[in-house]
Amino acid sequence: MIGCNFSGLADTYQIQADYPKALEFYLKGLKLSEEVGDKEVLGNTLCNIASVYIITGKYPAAELHLKKALLFSKEIGSMI
Repeated sequence: MIGCNFSGLADTYQIQADYPKALEFYLKGLKLSEEVGDKEVLGNTLCNIASVYIITGKYPAAELHLKKALLFSKEIGSMI
């Protein structure tokens, strides 16, 4: 749940086009979600991280995170 709160803050920074701050908070949320094993939040956060990388032109990093998100999506039977 705390991971979701970090994602909410990151979303705000992304809307404001403060991509370094958005990424910082997405990564904090990702770490917490990994620690508690919340695969649904992990998948969503990985997609959000990928969107920041796409916006900033870091396509290989975006692809890596999207592939990880897809794995979690398949594990839990969810369409992210």
